[in-house]
Amino acid sequence: MLESGHKLSVEPEETYATIMKWLHDDYTPVSISRSIALIRKKKVAEVINGLLQVGLILLKGISDENGKVDETRYNRLSAFILYHWDGTFTLRRSLINALCNYYNIGFVLLRCSLDMLIYGLLYQCLSQRRFRELEENKEIEDNELKRLIVSLTKFLSENPEESAHVEKSSAYIFDLLDKLKLSKLTPKPAHVYKLLSRWNLFEPIKRPEREIARVYGKLSFNVHEHYSTLDVGRAILEDKEIFKVPQPFLETAAEDYLRELQQVLKLWITSERNLLKLTF
Repeated sequence: MLESGHKLSVEPEETYATIMKWLHDDYTPVSISRSIALIRKKKVAEVINGLLQVGLILLKGISDENGKVDETRYNRLSAFILYHWDGTFTLRRSLINALCNYYNIGFVLLRCSLDMLIYGLLYQCLSQRRFRELEENKEIEDNELKRLIVSLTKFLSENPEESAHVEKSSAYIFDLLDKLKLSKLTPKPAHVYKLLSRWNLFEPIKRPEREIARVYGKLSFNVHEHYSTLDVGRAILEDKEIFKVPQPFLETAAEDYLRELQQVLKLWITSERNLLKLTF
């Protein structure tokens, strides 16, 4: 029988200590510090400032002149705020993982954050009559997106009190989707961001649907775990040692990640500003 010095099981009282050991082994301040130094502090500061701006734009948008959250404005944007909360923390966790040299996780979480932006914008806009009844909606090709908008528009036009409710408190749209049995519809991302582009959520970006398609496609390639996007695969491509703990810093992967993060931040910041302008 093979013998090993590694313990292959834990007792219930040992679970906390085991998880904490993994945490300290995987997410070390030394790795973060070294990545920041090798990437250069100025570049990292730029994306951190972009991430902070994503949060600040929304906070200012729902605050009064004294800096306090205005309940009316908050409720009006509540559907987007739910997605924004998860989306911005996901952006932060994406950056932390990338700085710890877990590039695959960093890219995957970037895709998650972009999804949260796209669908957060969609449900927020659908809570407003002006978006539901736009002529551009007739050009929708995705059956699920078309059914979502047509069913919602028909119900709300027949029930003005519900329409008024969802205009004032956009998060109510999720209750309506459950009520109308539309909550399991999953409109394809490409059709959603094309529609959002027609609704001018990404102005002044030129041909935003093409830019989003490029970013989304690249991030999806990581999500689908092609062998070249695994951290081990990236290390091989950059001629670095594999199966190393902690993970090796990969210059090409880090630069590639920062470029895509900057593009995702640009989409967040641009669409937030436009959403606020179109809502209030």
